[in-house]
Amino acid sequence: MYCRSLITFLLSLSFASALVALVYGTPVVKVDDNMVRMPIAKLLNFTTGSTSKILVRDQARFRNFRLRTNASSPPGGNSPYRLDETEVGTIVATDQVVDYVVEVDLTDALATDMLLVDTGSANTWVGASQPYAPAESNSSVATGQYISVHYGSGRFSGIQYNDTVSVGGTLNVTNQGIGAANTSSGFQGVDGILGQVSVVNLTIGTLSPDAAASVSTITDNLFQQGVISSNQVAITFVPSHTIGSINGELAFGGTDSDKYIGNITYAPIATSPAARSFFSTDQSITYGSQSLPIMNTTSGIVDTGTTLTLIPSNAFAAYQNATGAVMDSTTNMLSIPATEYDNLQSLFFTIDETTFEFTPNAQIWPRALNTAIGGTAENVYLIIGDAGEFTSEGINFVNGMTFLERFYAVFYSPNSTVGLANTLYTNSIIN
Repeated sequence: MYCRSLITFLLSLSFASALVALVYGTPVVKVDDNMVRMPIAKLLNFTTGSTSKILVRDQARFRNFRLRTNASSPPGGNSPYRLDETEVGTIVATDQVVDYVVEVDLTDALATDMLLVDTGSANTWVGASQPYAPAESNSSVATGQYISVHYGSGRFSGIQYNDTVSVGGTLNVTNQGIGAANTSSGFQGVDGILGQVSVVNLTIGTLSPDAAASVSTITDNLFQQGVISSNQVAITFVPSHTIGSINGELAFGGTDSDKYIGNITYAPIATSPAARSFFSTDQSITYGSQSLPIMNTTSGIVDTGTTLTLIPSNAFAAYQNATGAVMDSTTNMLSIPATEYDNLQSLFFTIDETTFEFTPNAQIWPRALNTAIGGTAENVYLIIGDAGEFTSEGINFVNGMTFLERFYAVFYSPNSTVGLANTLYTNSIIN
């Protein structure tokens, strides 16, 4: 058995094969300016037997976001995760297709795993591919709690422990809550989730018998233990058509002015109470130089665990009509002929009176990876998807990683707000 006692976040990721094999290198986690920096990478998971699940998986995850905010509250707290059996039965586990991951080295066992970076999930857990062995640890303490979490992309259940986590091999985070999975589904190719960049209230309702208990995130503990000076995480990811290279970074505790252009816009939290359970904001969207309305101002979330950008059905229909795109039955994504790409215009996302341009190139899937998702090399696939029917009081959109690849994003935990800024790659034509 492998020991999950002292977890050390390392270093580099490189794509070695279509089966998500990695080549491991020298640690590059940096600790400076009261910040802890970790590299992240994007991988395609081909182990699921199908490469056309991106939209299906994202839509299932989005439905789960809505279900969680409608869930019943346990004694003493709101529970975005506590679903009744009827609701749970509607959620189909769908394996990850695109993974944004950090590499995890389990030093006591000389084993290395990958964990998903997910702002829509606050619980850190391991064990999807290899078991956690608390008996081999001097710092692992059983909490007496069971843990169970359901996602649109899968689920896991197991036992909750507190343990010491070593960030970068030098900084220890003590008494960190870690879920040890006994069973899991929908996480092939990764070992769990790094719930370091989410809202702690999302952990309420995940434990039993004490359903009202919360679990501090790694970011919370880094801040409370004086390792970082601000309870926030900044994420930057350079768009790339090369899978597996280190193109991203998590920065705990501050922002890096070298990574963005101009000012960071910190948007007020969403007006919808349902969206406030997550990192959320209100936004509107227009298309092209004539400012064609696509989506009126509404509430939604910003989520690294979602690949595409999903908007409500009425907005999606307006976008499809504006672009002339057709639905591709193989990928389940909108597509346009390559000859029509030059006619594609920018989308404009307005957040708290600041407008962010989402260029034509930002709206398309990397063409070098078309065949990786089951598409054809000559088509152009769009990364805007249908979130489902509009709701006046709920979550209506999610800006996923294909959106975040074009901007510098700051997730501020105390009030669940998001900051955005342009980068050198906002207008990249790499796709």
